[in-house]
Amino acid sequence: MKQSPRSKKFATTIRQQLPQCISAVLTPNQVGLLTVTAVEVSGDLRHAAVYVTSLKAPKRYISTLNKSMGRIREMLQRKVKLVRSLDIIFYEDGGKAHGMWAEEIMQ
Repeated sequence: MKQSPRSKKFATTIRQQLPQCISAVLTPNQVGLLTVTAVEVSGDLRHAAVYVTSLKAPKRYISTLNKSMGRIREMLQRKVKLVRSLDIIFYEDGGKAHGMWAEEIMQ
């Protein structure tokens, strides 16, 4: 997904704030030791794809994250002061972070 400079800046902000929001809502027993590896935001800033990896995570930690998305989003909205609702979908990182890193180097 090609991102505008505005959506890249917003994605960076989300990537910095999201781990604090997740740790306030969920425990390490529920999601393991979680790392947000990449965030992609749509051009209208309403949808975010969040790629995560986790150590010692239960098998279904991605579904736990997606089920808790409402509470995580509320906390993120308070931190970032969002006006519109942001739909967040969590995905397990299958090399996505490395792909984005390589893409940035090639530009």
